[in-house]
Amino acid sequence: LALYWFWEPREHFVEGRDRLEAILRMKGAQARTRVRAIAAGHAGGLASVQGDYERALCMHREALDIYCELGDQRGIGKQFSSLGLNHDLQGNYAAARSEFEQSLRVCRDLGDAPETAGALSNLAGVVNAQGDHTQARSLFEEALSILRKLEDWIGVAWSLNHLGDVARDRGDFAEARRLYQEGANRFRR
Repeated sequence: LALYWFWEPREHFVEGRDRLEAILRMKGAQARTRVRAIAAGHAGGLASVQGDYERALCMHREALDIYCELGDQRGIGKQFSSLGLNHDLQGNYAAARSEFEQSLRVCRDLGDAPETAGALSNLAGVVNAQGDHTQARSLFEEALSILRKLEDWIGVAWSLNHLGDVARDRGDFAEARRLYQEGANRFRR
């Protein structure tokens, strides 16, 4: 499982997915444990970036079911997020929104500020794609506020960029330019 953190950032998606799915098929690996949930979630993530959305959904749902059985709220929140991202990549914004809303609820209940900011940002992106720019702006601004308190400057830069996207989509090009510039300046720092 630790190799996932080698495979994913280096884009060794095929190798990682093949190995994880082989592990999941191994004799004795069928027990519904946290380790199996992690492996299924990682395999689902790699399937998703390969465009195999059906397999990704299957793997993420298996992981979610196991986390629910175990009462692992952190795992539940992450899988709702992964399911949302998978639906988002397919343009299924209604399903993505539902999953992201559930992820956000879990993150808030856990009091996990970094994960809450990520969940807000994911939800805001889908809300913006659905055309509700006012709510998207509000969600991104809440994420931005959290990230500033955490001094997560890369997250702040991304949030500013996303707020620029919302302004652009609203047709407020001056505001979009200002936000993009502020985000770019933050990235440079």
